[in-house]
Order: sequence, then structure tokens, then C-alpha cells
Amino acid sequence: MWRRARAASGTEAEARTEAIVAEISAGEIGGQVAVGSHNLQIHADHGAIVYAMPSGEGPAVRERPLPVSLLPRDCPSLLGRERELAEAHAALAGGETVGVAAPPGGGKTSLLRRLSHLAEDALPHGVVFLRAAGQPREDVERFLFDAFWACDAPYQPTPFELRQRLAARRALVVLDDLELGREDVCELLDCAPGCRFLLASERRALWGEERTLELAGLDGAASLALLERELGRPLRDDERARAADLCGRVGGRPLSVLQAAARVRAGELPLGDADELEASVRAGLDGEERRVLHALELLAPAALHVDDVAAIAGVPDAAAVLERLRERGAAQAHSPRWSVTLAFEYHGRHDPMLLRRVRERLSLHADERPVEDVPVILAALLAAEGGPGEQEALGLVRAVDGLLTRSGRWAAWRIALERAAAAAEAIGDRAATAWALHQLGTRAGCLGDGDGATSLRRALALRRELGDEAGAAVSAHNLAQLFGAPPGAGGHGHGQPPPGPRTGLWLALGGGVLALGVALALLAGGNGSSPGSATPVAATFTGPDGHITTTVPPVTTTVPTTTTVTTPPAGPTATLDIEGRREYRADEDKSGMAITNLGPDPIRIAPRVDKPQFTALVDCPATLEVRATCQVVVEYRATPEAVRATLSFAHSPSAVELTGAAATVTTTTTTTTTTVITTTTTPPATTTTRSQVPSR
Repeated sequence: MWRRARAASGTEAEARTEAIVAEISAGEIGGQVAVGSHNLQIHADHGAIVYAMPSGEGPAVRERPLPVSLLPRDCPSLLGRERELAEAHAALAGGETVGVAAPPGGGKTSLLRRLSHLAEDALPHGVVFLRAAGQPREDVERFLFDAFWACDAPYQPTPFELRQRLAARRALVVLDDLELGREDVCELLDCAPGCRFLLASERRALWGEERTLELAGLDGAASLALLERELGRPLRDDERARAADLCGRVGGRPLSVLQAAARVRAGELPLGDADELEASVRAGLDGEERRVLHALELLAPAALHVDDVAAIAGVPDAAAVLERLRERGAAQAHSPRWSVTLAFEYHGRHDPMLLRRVRERLSLHADERPVEDVPVILAALLAAEGGPGEQEALGLVRAVDGLLTRSGRWAAWRIALERAAAAAEAIGDRAATAWALHQLGTRAGCLGDGDGATSLRRALALRRELGDEAGAAVSAHNLAQLFGAPPGAGGHGHGQPPPGPRTGLWLALGGGVLALGVALALLAGGNGSSPGSATPVAATFTGPDGHITTTVPPVTTTVPTTTTVTTPPAGPTATLDIEGRREYRADEDKSGMAITNLGPDPIRIAPRVDKPQFTALVDCPATLEVRATCQVVVEYRATPEAVRATLSFAHSPSAVELTGAAATVTTTTTTTTTTVITTTTTPPATTTTRSQVPSR
């Protein structure tokens, strides 16, 4: 039974906030997750609520029996790869990381399956195999954690704990269809330094740090042998010369040879190159096969459960259809899941009706879906991003929020929440925007990321503006729990529970509700102000990332102003090409800016504006590669005076000047006084003034 405890006495506003959060916590919840020193309680309406967890009351994490054996099925009759097998096996035995690179259909998976079994006894802690297609690096790391440890209750290790535990493991980690960039691959290898990695990707994943096998096509003899094996009979004399010519034209590509065998079984020895061969496969599909293939294409590279294929494609006997597609080299089995194998443009991505059916299907009983569905969910969210289905995308995120939280796939959770925030802004749903920002900030804070405070503050401001008292109370509570309440706010700060009764279980609320995380009370009087007026009082505190932050509480429901002084982090840098409008009108105005990375390094796009009237929202991948382009949306809210500001970026010297027109103030308009206080530190090497920017 959940128990509530009252915090120490504070202001009337703090007591009100405490009572609201306690009432929500006592109601229906969607589960709980222990993370670090906190317990995260899942609530569908207002978002997660975080409580400090008493020391020693977290769930017990236990080791799985060693060695672990998470092997794929073997491929003992692999043809034409004897040299590659010997070279890779020797490199793994010598402690090297081995990468296998080849275009789609080049035979990477078969080689990895065989190598996994050949090297099964190479390391004392076993073998772990994962098809990593569509999975972010952090979630691959979480998979490795789950491979070696178990917990009786939902549990999310902090990045430090995860790396500390994985550092002790000595296993072979085999990752197929890896889609990570070089920086993420390096992070992944550093996460488990005692393991040896066998990686397969379309392009070389590392340079100078791995033994890379770039798979060429099979030679003539191996290609003909593969063709005969698929046919189930030897080639006739009148077929052999034409078959050899065909294998040469497709470059010995194993998938093309399999597709050719399907055409021969149909009574035709195809002509042409690999592209023409794949086109002939598509042309020979019937209506059911096309519908099934479109469903797989839409969600590629994720693998879809056969039951979901049947429902989405409207084909009751999808298993039989998928088997026919496999025989033609168009689909690949990952029992009971399937993925597309054809290496052509995914036509299904532009079918809005099909995408709607996918999202509706995934939203049904979302909490009961297995963790293996997470890549499918991400693919469904990211397909046709920015198109007409933003309301459906937002609904899917709300449906799967609990699943992503409990499953420990918190990188996918972040991506889904960023997608929800973008969708909510596109359709003008400010309440949903506030919910997504609240979730993003809470997630980041639980993982020790100080940037999460920015998202929580913005969620708090939006909820106040909307009159959402319950939502604002939850955001304020989490802000205090995760980032420490400012002095004078009445809370205990820094995640420490207030005095009061606690349950002896880790699922307890950790002592009740903390006081408000930012100053909510209006402090009357001071500085000769007239009776009944209120003057904001600034409060300064240091966040977990070392930033010194000054917060000015608003008199009415306005966006809090923060100024942070920080030394720019060392690391990669890049020059940016910034295209977009620089002048903003007097009413609420926003526009998008195209940001192109001119190099030399891939960087994380982290915009900041030095005036609080402007807010920069990021619609970019976690890392923007060189020559890639993404969008930053700048929002402007006018004040009585015109404003000039600078938009800059944390990892780039590039910046642009912004101007905002003055608002028209009438005598009937209630005005708000907001004071901006800039805090400086003892001179650092370089200082920048950073405005409130959502962590996206």
C-alpha cells in the first residue's frame, strides 16, 4: 500500500503543491522503475513522479549464471568464406575487434552466425548475439546489461553503474546490422572493455581500431554451388554456362544468387544485373505478397512479428505468404519476426493509410508488448516525420510511454519523447508539449544529466500558463527532487526525502513529497513597492553538472528566466551554415533555421540564445554528421521593448544575430515584471551566457 508523508512546513503554495502530488501518487499508477537513488513512478496523465529512495532499499541485482549463451542458429554449410572465417577467428583469438562490412545481401549475417559458434569457447563468460538494427547505442548497452544481470523489479542502471558492471565481463559480443556512427561504436566498445566485439554493418564502423573484413562477392564456383543447393539439384549442362554468366553479372552477391534460384524454380533463368533481378522479383508478386512486403518495407530495418504483419497487411495467413517471400529472397526470418531483405527504396514509407494502421496496431495493448518491439515502435514513429499523421504519432508515444520506461530502453524513450514534442508543437497542442518536456527532463535528471532541468522548467512554465495546477505541481516536484530546490523554496532539495514514515520496501515513496523546486510563492513588499505588489526574488544554486544557475520566479505565469555561466566543453567542433529568418514580429512568432555541419567534426547541436524572449528548439539527430542538415526552430515572445539577441551553439564558433519587435502594450493588459540576473564566476578560461533551451 502506498503511504504519503508530509514535508516540513513551508509556504502555502508549497503545501498546496505537496498535497496535489501526494494525491496523484496515491491514485492509479502504471508501474515503477528504480534508477540510481530514485524511484520513478509512472503516471499516464501528468507524467512520471520521482522520489528519493532510501539507501539500501533498491531492488537486488543478481548475476546470471556464467557462461551466457545467447547464440544465433548456426550456418555450418557456409560456402566460399573459408578465408574470411579463418582470418576473423584468428583475430578474435588474438583479442582484436573484428568488423564485417558489406552491402545488403552480401552475406554478413551468415558469416556472423558461423563465427559465433566457432568462437563460442574463446572467452570465459560466453557469447551474446544481437540484431542491433534500429537500436540506439545506449539501448544496445542495456541489452548487454540484461544479458549478464537480472532484477526482480523494473530497474534502470545509471550510465556509471552499467559501465562499472560490464567492465568485469569477458565475453564475445556479436552485433549484426549495426547502424551506429564511429563515435557511438567507440563508446560501445569502451562500455565493455573486457569483451571482444564482432560487428557487421554496411560500411566500415571503425578505422585503425579493428580488423575489418570487407566481404566481396562469392567466386564463380561458390556462386554456382549456392545456386545448385537452393535449386535442390545439379545444374544441367545447358544451364551451367548461362548460370555462370548470371552469377558474374550479379557480382557473386549471395542474395542475388538466391533470388535467381527462385526464378529458376519458377521456370525462368533470369538475365540482367542485380537491380534487374530484384525488379523481376517484385514484378512477380501477387496482391497479398505485395501488401505483406509493403508492411515490412515501411518498418525496415526493424523485424515485425508475424501476427502484426497479418493485422497490418490484412492477410490472415501471413506466415505462408512470408515463407513464399523468403523463398524468393524478399524477406528474412528472425523467428517469429520478419524483415525485408530487398535493398531498394522503401515504397511503403509514403503510404499514409498503411502508416496509420501500423500506429493503431502498435498502440493496442502497448503495455503488454515485449521489448523486442521497441525498434518497430521507433520505426513507426520516425516514418513520415513531419507529415500529416502527427496526431497519430503523438498518440502512439503516449500509448508506449510506460513500456519504454519499464523496459529500460531509455534511449528509445528519449527519441520517442522528442518525436512527441515535435508532433505536439506541429499541431499546436501545448499541453502535450509540456508533458513531453516533463518526461524528457525527468528522464535526463534520473540519469544524472543536468540539462534535464531546462526541460522541466519549460514544462513547469507551460503548465502554469495553461492553468494545469496538477501538472505544474508534478513538474515542480521533480525539479526539486532531481536538481535541488533553490534556497528559500522550503524544500529539502537535492533529492533528499523529508522526515516522515516510510515503507521498508524499495517501492516506497522515499518519505513523501518534496517541496516545490522553484520559488512559487509571491514574496510581498520590498524596495518601496506599493502595497499588494510582489517583487521576484532571485535564487542561485549549483546543479549536478557544476553549472551555476540563477532562477527568477515569475510574478504571474510566465516562463522563468535562467542565466547559466559555463566553460564550453572540450571536444569536437564544427563550423555551421545557418539559413533562416532573423527578424521576428511583435506577436508570438517562430521560424525554422536550416543548420548544416560544414565540419571538421560531427557534433551535437546544442543551441542557446542569450535573451529569454527567444527559445531554440532542436529537431536534429543526437549527432549531426559533417555535411548533414537539420532544423532549429526559434520561438519569440515579444516584450514592451525591442530585443536583439545572439543564437550560438555549444560546439561551434558560428552564431547569428536575432531581432524581435516590441509588443504593443495597452492599459487593459496585465503586465509582468521579470528580472534577469546574470551570475558570473571567478574568471574561467572562456565563459558564455546561455539562455533557457529545451533539452531535445
